[in-house]
Amino acid sequence: MNLIGEAGRTYRIEFSSELSSWTKLADVANSTGTLSVIDPDAGKHGQRFYRATFGRTTRILWVGASGLFCCLDICDRHILRPDEC
Repeated sequence: MNLIGEAGRTYRIEFSSELSSWTKLADVANSTGTLSVIDPDAGKHGQRFYRATFGRTTRILWVGASGLFCCLDICDRHILRPDEC
């Protein structure tokens, strides 16, 4: 999956299968504004959700019904920008 975000920021990538608990996948530095993240175990699970966090902001990623990745940005429990990635 690709993540577009602020260059120079380090993001924590986490995954969940039910959205109630999250597990760290990796901490990745975004040096250019766009980075690729690979979950080597993704094929072993029927469904996984991903989120990228930094500070008070969380970006949640999932595959929508159309098969496209969707994302939602949340800051202090407020939705910032719903869109399709």
